[in-house]
Amino acid sequence: MARKDKAFAPAKSTKASKNKRRANPSSSAPSSATQCRLILKELIRAGARGRTTIELRHNLGVMHPAARVLELRDSGTKIITRRDIDTTPDGINHRVARYVLIAVGGAV
Repeated sequence: MARKDKAFAPAKSTKASKNKRRANPSSSAPSSATQCRLILKELIRAGARGRTTIELRHNLGVMHPAARVLELRDSGTKIITRRDIDTTPDGINHRVARYVLIAVGGAV
């Protein structure tokens, strides 16, 4: 027999509750400018070895390093890209980009 308690009734959808669910979950994520600064510091620290996309994602939490590197390049920073193979933290090998800083450009 089906229960007719209010506790089991589906919640009524209101405009306010929809907006709450659509709140940006990444609002606490660092801005792209902050991510650029993090990557730049990391590339300076790495020297000629550079850093791979996997390292930047895993160590810095930058989910799209290529976009941030492009922004750095657009600001005048010289970064070269080498193709490499890197292993994710769970042990899977991937062909990735390795970014190496050549010269720091304009304001970041």
